[in-house]
Formats: sequence, C-alpha cells, structure tokens
Amino acid sequence: MMTRVLLAIIISMVIVVDIAYAANYFDKMNEAIDKNDIRTVKVLLAKKYTNPNRRRDTRASPTFLTQAARLGRVEMVSLLLAAGAGVNVGDGDDITPLMHAAWNGHKRVVGLLLDAGADINEVNKWGETALQLAKQGKHRDVIDILEKAESKKQPAANHR
Repeated sequence: MMTRVLLAIIISMVIVVDIAYAANYFDKMNEAIDKNDIRTVKVLLAKKYTNPNRRRDTRASPTFLTQAARLGRVEMVSLLLAAGAGVNVGDGDDITPLMHAAWNGHKRVVGLLLDAGADINEVNKWGETALQLAKQGKHRDVIDILEKAESKKQPAANHR
C-alpha cells in the first residue's frame, strides 16, 4: 500500500515537472521567434517538445509558424516548416500563416509558404483570403505573387 502511494506521488511530481517544462518551452520558443533568435529555436526544436504546431492553450492561440509568418521571419519559417509545422493551420479566427504574411507584406515568407503547399483559397472567419488581405494592406509585390499562384490553381479553359 505504501509503495503504491509513493509511486503515485512520484508520478504526480513527474507530471507537474513535465507540464512546467512544456510551458517554459513554449514561452522560450515564442520569445526566440519574437527576437529572431535562430540558434535558440534550433535547440528548442531538438528538445523533447518538438511539436511545431503546439499552442499555448486553445485553438485560438497562434502556432509558432503563424507568429513567425506574421513577423516576416524568413529563416524561422523555413525551420518550422522543415520541423513539420502545419502550413494551413489557422488561429482562432481561421487566419493562416499565409494570411498573416500577406496582410503584413512579407513577400519572401509568402513565397516560402506557397512553396510549402499553403492553400491560397483558405478563408478566415470573415471570408477573406490571403489575396484580399494583401490588397487591403496595399502590398503590390505580395498581390502579384498571390495572383500568379491563384492563376496556376485555376484550370485552363477548354478551347475547341
């Protein structure tokens, strides 16, 4: 009986430490992305909690890729994509990394996300696409990239 109690206490302590480590990892990862600290992100991705799609608590929280795309962190986006980050995973408002990059005019990030398979036709909860958001932000170079990508997705007209 005493052995079971001790075992239960030890398991509970391990779980608490594990949860604390996970929260600390999340905070460190967010801080590294904010500071564009590539080295720290590489180290953290190699650690136990390597899920690049992890969120703070709920679906409303952005993923690491969403944060990096919003900030225009080209190398960070590449690292996260290589680690398996979901390219079309939206936040609580269904805003995808591509939408964030387009809205903020991050041309190189938009290109990376499209190359990784980002869906140009995804819509957020207001029905807006990445192209519409780029137009709202008046980012001509991003608009051109997205229009070109959109035209590649549309089937060619049948000519008889």
